[in-house]
Amino acid sequence: MPIVTGIDADMDAYLAAPTTLAFWRKHRGLTQAELAVAAGLSQAFVAQIEGGEREGTVQALARIARALRVRIEDLLADE
Repeated sequence: MPIVTGIDADMDAYLAAPTTLAFWRKHRGLTQAELAVAAGLSQAFVAQIEGGEREGTVQALARIARALRVRIEDLLADE
């Protein structure tokens, strides 16, 4: 069995994540609660966006992107 490291492991995690937000949050080592505090949002709201139950507003996604140190575009799924 090959050992998966570095970029391969990141790509596997990205593809396995239910949403890009879930990938980036986990990649940064944050819980939903920690991300919510950093972004000034409720944990429930972050969970709904991450789970694909709600679409975040531009303002909410901008706060999340800042907290994760990514571009807002990185949080938007390719259609």
